[in-house]
Amino acid sequence: LLEISYSLFERAINLSFEKKQDDLAFYYAEKSKSVILFESVKGNSLRSVEQQHESIFEQETQLKMELAYWEKKLFKERTGKKRETVINQCLKQIGNLQSEIHDLVEFIRKNIPEYARIKYDHSVISVQEIQSELTDNQSIIEYFVGDDFIFIFLIKKDDFVVRKLENGGDLN
Repeated sequence: LLEISYSLFERAINLSFEKKQDDLAFYYAEKSKSVILFESVKGNSLRSVEQQHESIFEQETQLKMELAYWEKKLFKERTGKKRETVINQCLKQIGNLQSEIHDLVEFIRKNIPEYARIKYDHSVISVQEIQSELTDNQSIIEYFVGDDFIFIFLIKKDDFVVRKLENGGDLN
């Protein structure tokens, strides 16, 4: 799953770069790091919390599986027979499940804040936030190494530059 995610992040970064949306490319690069960090922290920090509140997390998993089922059914119906009554039924179920998931996540945020912070709060710092903290003689270099490309982000107080290099596979 992480490999698939990483590949998707590389494509998102590349597409953003090609469209000259450097801030968005940086966002995806940072988000990829957030996902990898979350996966490593999740295994250690969240296991005991999940065991203590197992029924809540089973409920969340079940709701998400039901949501995926109805979304898949809706997709098939919209691309197939296009029966209005089935489409409406799917939309109603999806809305109800999204509402239930939202309520459950809010319950978790309120009652298990340490878990919620790790699991749901994957905020990423923006280029502007970094620039506001830099002095005139400071710079930050960030990078993303993908299967096909390496993206380098140079952030200065008043400048932001992104470079894309081919990844030849031999970085030694």
